[in-house]
Amino acid sequence: CRVRARSPSGAGAPLPRVARDDATPGGKGAYAPARPTSEGGTMDSQDTPIPALFDALPPKVRDQVLANAKRRTFRAGEDLVREGDSALNLFVVVSGHARIERADAGAVGRFGPGDFFGEVALLDKTSRTATVVAEDDVTCYLIPAWEFRALLDEHPRMAIPMLHKLIDRLHGS
Repeated sequence: CRVRARSPSGAGAPLPRVARDDATPGGKGAYAPARPTSEGGTMDSQDTPIPALFDALPPKVRDQVLANAKRRTFRAGEDLVREGDSALNLFVVVSGHARIERADAGAVGRFGPGDFFGEVALLDKTSRTATVVAEDDVTCYLIPAWEFRALLDEHPRMAIPMLHKLIDRLHGS
């Protein structure tokens, strides 16, 4: 992964970092030092269901991506994303369930732990194709668009499980 943060002295292991709420496209000002959260801090592969999307990554790279992800909890009834909005992040569902709705079709699916979404708008650089609504409290990790695209450039094998998931969605399974 291209993002590396070092301790102020320049020595030691990389510091965990998370995206700020005001992250902008292209990554300008998108990262700030990790803050404690009510859910326990940054994400790692030991406490989080890892979507198949990350299976192609070496463990060290996967752990770095997960450590850089921002953790956010959405309350029941809250929109995670809205159809037509700009896409800034890939979402990885850690806990809870969310309903997928389209203006032209109503409810069309559901996400749960280990699922990911938002990749279509990030890859196509278009607006969100659906609204995702929390059915219960949903905790997600958000990976900024620029980091997601850089990962695909550096690890193109990530595209294979992503394509499998997209095909499953098209077939309605």
